[in-house]
Amino acid sequence: MESSFEFFMGNNSTKSSICVEIPSKISIITRTEIAYYIIQLSEMYLSKTFL
Repeated sequence: MESSFEFFMGNNSTKSSICVEIPSKISIITRTEIAYYIIQLSEMYLSKTFL
């Protein structure tokens, strides 16, 4: 679908993307920590994959 996120990413030659859903029942502090950790792990993985 042209208006989808996937279409935008593919149309702009994006090599990767991260889509994470963290339940809102978890405190905002914990959700922020989880998101930060996911981004760090993803960055480590992708830096090894694309080097």
